[in-house]
Amino acid sequence: MSIETKSDTEHGGGTTTHLRHRVVAWYEGVKRPGLVLVAVVFLFYSPTLFADFILDDLRNLRLFREYAAGQRASLDIYEFVPGGEENVTAREAGRYSWWWVGEELRYRHCRPASEWFLYAEYRLFGDWAPGFRLVGLALYAAGVCLLLALFRLVGGGEQRARWAALLFAVAACHAIPVTFISAQCDVLALVAVVGAMVAVGHYVRDGGVWRVLVGVALYAVGLCTKEVVLPAAVLPLCFGLAIGGRPGSWRRTFVSVGALAVVGAVWFGCYVSGGYGSNAVLMQDPVHMPLDYLAALPGRAVLLLSTWLIPVNPFLFRFHPEWSGALPVYAAVGAAALAAVGVMYWRRHRGDRSVLAMALWVLPFIPLLACTPPDDRVMALPSIGFAFLGATWLVHPRPGRRLGLRRLPFVLFVILQGGTALATTGVMHFMEYEARRHLRIMVAAFERDVRGGDQIFMLNTTRSFEALMAQDRLCRVLGREDVRVSILSDIARPKVTALPDGRTIRLEARDAAFFSSFLGMMSTSRDQPRKVGDVYTAGAFRAVIREVDQARGEVLAVELEFDEDLGNDSYRFFWSDPNKPPALWVP
Repeated sequence: MSIETKSDTEHGGGTTTHLRHRVVAWYEGVKRPGLVLVAVVFLFYSPTLFADFILDDLRNLRLFREYAAGQRASLDIYEFVPGGEENVTAREAGRYSWWWVGEELRYRHCRPASEWFLYAEYRLFGDWAPGFRLVGLALYAAGVCLLLALFRLVGGGEQRARWAALLFAVAACHAIPVTFISAQCDVLALVAVVGAMVAVGHYVRDGGVWRVLVGVALYAVGLCTKEVVLPAAVLPLCFGLAIGGRPGSWRRTFVSVGALAVVGAVWFGCYVSGGYGSNAVLMQDPVHMPLDYLAALPGRAVLLLSTWLIPVNPFLFRFHPEWSGALPVYAAVGAAALAAVGVMYWRRHRGDRSVLAMALWVLPFIPLLACTPPDDRVMALPSIGFAFLGATWLVHPRPGRRLGLRRLPFVLFVILQGGTALATTGVMHFMEYEARRHLRIMVAAFERDVRGGDQIFMLNTTRSFEALMAQDRLCRVLGREDVRVSILSDIARPKVTALPDGRTIRLEARDAAFFSSFLGMMSTSRDQPRKVGDVYTAGAFRAVIREVDQARGEVLAVELEFDEDLGNDSYRFFWSDPNKPPALWVP
């Protein structure tokens, strides 16, 4: 499967004979590589076209239906927790599956372009998931093709540009944005930013005021798709560095940065004044809590940057507390790998302006991304720089000036990254399938047809995925909205006691305090610590915090007071086991 070819070397002229795989040689020489990249995207992700909605998609469908029916004044699909009385109303109505969302919690994003784009898809496709997914794949394919143009503009040769685009197409950290419908905001941001930078890059190189105007307009649209676009205002500096030397190029670079920065500053002012952002304890706030943010920044940055060398999402360690002990090991290995690769690039490529430019491309995004728990799905825009650097390593001549692709980066960036992307999409949809299967098991435990007002209660949480959007998932399973599911605690092994009054359950922490899991911490405000006597109403019951470790601020006991006797026929309680289906618990 190899062919012998001759190529002019970049060092000293002459020709070098080398063996190249037929597919590699074909891809490097094909006349329309953009079509190949589109085909790769659609073939690579084609299995997801047969999957149903998951997680936030289910909530969004409900919001779209309500908006279309005139039951809500605005979409607000990215205002997950608006705060204030709206939190109380949603909690009592069962829109939050867990009861501990207080009035003080806020988790809001301003992404009007993304939410209206998704709503347009809803008007077109209804609840037909493959239609949404086809649009997502088309957007991603368009972004990859635009990236090919961007990489050509940066320089480094056609071979490097083509491989950089391919590495980006199969990168593991893009699996969720590409296949998770609610995360289409990331793909829209990708298209907007890359389109803007291609226009600005041509302006820096060749001039033409209309190009920078197009770039500014696309950047403004991008800001309305997702907040991560904000740092892109400084990316024209990468073009100034890579292209450099042309008359007026640096002047045009600074004009571009200035124009984008003005738009970014206006958007940021509106974002802050609108009360957007999050005050959950897992989120960092560099404006109001700069010291905490600076303390967390280095560790989070290492974890995010490591995802291209270690294709394991660090978010898994936070999502599964039992794995948290491995996170320092992951960080240490990642830091060592980053240092080693950094030294290698410095020794081999420090004179290559395009490599330096694309290494700098990554950096502006990390301070903003470090505000959230490390999760590789936020890395789409920084990945542009990583893909170019990976391609540089991949095509760099080996000793003896043999020009075949290097095996190690091929394994790292094509086989491992691509394999992890496929595994990620498969696991996500399998977990959704299992979550629905477990809900059906719990519904079957009624041993009769479910009726309006029936209640399912989960005493503990061993599968955080299943707790997320549980109510909307149940509505999807049953095709009705009058049966409710509630998560009573966020930890795996609380001590459960039915009190003598017959209507109250006491939960006591054993291995871990309440609200110490990812689910609990993302639903806990840093502005107001929980205290003994706090009461949360949640439809069929009210929760009262009974014991708090004041020194550590940990909740150790809660009591749940139900409207009816615990043995009421409309109630079913379940205990979750990580290796078994939910088991019926009888008071």
